[in-house]
Amino acid sequence: MEERQAAYDAWHAERDPALLMFRRLFGAAWTEEFTQEVLFPGSKAGLGFGRCRFRARSKVGSSS
Repeated sequence: MEERQAAYDAWHAERDPALLMFRRLFGAAWTEEFTQEVLFPGSKAGLGFGRCRFRARSKVGSSS
C-alpha cells in the first residue's frame, strides 16, 4: 500500500496543475518544500512522513 501511495505522490508532484501557480506566487524553493512536505510527502526519497517544516509566506499584500 505504501508503494502505491508513493507512486501516486511522485506522479502528482510532477504534474499537479496548481504547482505552476504556487511557483509564481511563492517561488520555486517554497513550492518544492510545500509539495514534498505537505501535498505529496511520498514523492521524496523514502516515505518520510515525519514532521512538517512548512511555513507559509505570502508575497501578496505584505506591508513590510
